[in-house]
Amino acid sequence: MTAVDHCTGWFEGWWAAACAAHDTAYGAQSGRAAADAQLFHDVAVSLPAWATAHPALAVAGAAASVTVAGVMWLGVRFFGGPFYRQGGRDKR
Repeated sequence: MTAVDHCTGWFEGWWAAACAAHDTAYGAQSGRAAADAQLFHDVAVSLPAWATAHPALAVAGAAASVTVAGVMWLGVRFFGGPFYRQGGRDKR
């Protein structure tokens, strides 16, 4: 079985569904800036599983999500151009 890498250049995490949607948007050529902004939003509002285990961890989880979202957004803005111009890529 082949692993799917939706988060190119980044490890898979609780944000993998956001990466998959971002890949789909790149493949559809739906607008790079909009796809990258949606990736930021989707990752920022996601929470890691450990953050849902206890209410006190929710703030730390939200901070982690926003931090990861910011780093990922910078990555796709700086390095995503070639992938967008190729119309995304099949990573299977």
